[in-house]
Amino acid sequence: MAIIYRNGVEVEVDASEIFRPGQADLLADAKQTARQKMKELMDEAVAPIRDRYTATERDTWDRQAAEAAALIADSNTAAPLIRSIAVGLGKDPMAYAQAVLAKVDAFVALGATVVSARQQADAAIDAATDQTAINAAVDAALAQVKQAVGSL
Repeated sequence: MAIIYRNGVEVEVDASEIFRPGQADLLADAKQTARQKMKELMDEAVAPIRDRYTATERDTWDRQAAEAAALIADSNTAAPLIRSIAVGLGKDPMAYAQAVLAKVDAFVALGATVVSARQQADAAIDAATDQTAINAAVDAALAQVKQAVGSL
């Protein structure tokens, strides 16, 4: 028995059902399906981090980051969003701004890992000549993303 990705779903099949080298259409379909499945699995792996926050809160992140950087650069900067959130939390606006930028750095690092892992996997999938190599590329990418998520 072997595990393959078929139509975006992990399926256990008899080894005789796996394509053989030279079956280009099956190989191309397997690569396309694996790419789609990899994206879904990466989204699932990152979901516990992303889902800690509401969509509305995530919509403010760019502005929070900009205001936090401006406030740290000049403590007299207005930064109304940062100041309002900090006051609501009973925190010093400068300390809150620093915490925001630390989270920005962590999320940027996670994003870099996801982008890098996906692009490495895409290259490995392109080079793959069989299902085992395709699965290995997806598994390696997912392991990198899960490790990065685990560090947050």
